[in-house]
Amino acid sequence: VRVTVYQPGDLVLEQGSNMEGMYLVQEGSIRLYRKTPNMEDKLGAPVIEYSKDLEEDSYFGDEALEGGGTKCWEFCAEVPRDKDDCVLAFLHTSDFLRLLEKFPGCFNGIPPLDRTVKD
Repeated sequence: VRVTVYQPGDLVLEQGSNMEGMYLVQEGSIRLYRKTPNMEDKLGAPVIEYSKDLEEDSYFGDEALEGGGTKCWEFCAEVPRDKDDCVLAFLHTSDFLRLLEKFPGCFNGIPPLDRTVKD
């Protein structure tokens, strides 16, 4: 697990980039948003069709763990400019699979990992 501190305005993931693991919000908050493809407002900024802030103890990217492969991320993940620093822990898919091999059942009962293990 890799822990990183991000500052307000930092872009963690760009929409369409490869997602290779799961992020856990340890401190602060992260904003997930989806830009409408090929659309801009009058000032040339992208049009946002979805936005949600995730707070401490939330997670995202668990879809990348399903099937043990890389997924194309359909959102942007950015630290809100009006918030404090954000501390994210990152669990890479390959590390997750190694843990499963070494400790079968270790994620049973832990959403979203329980779903991933059972699929």
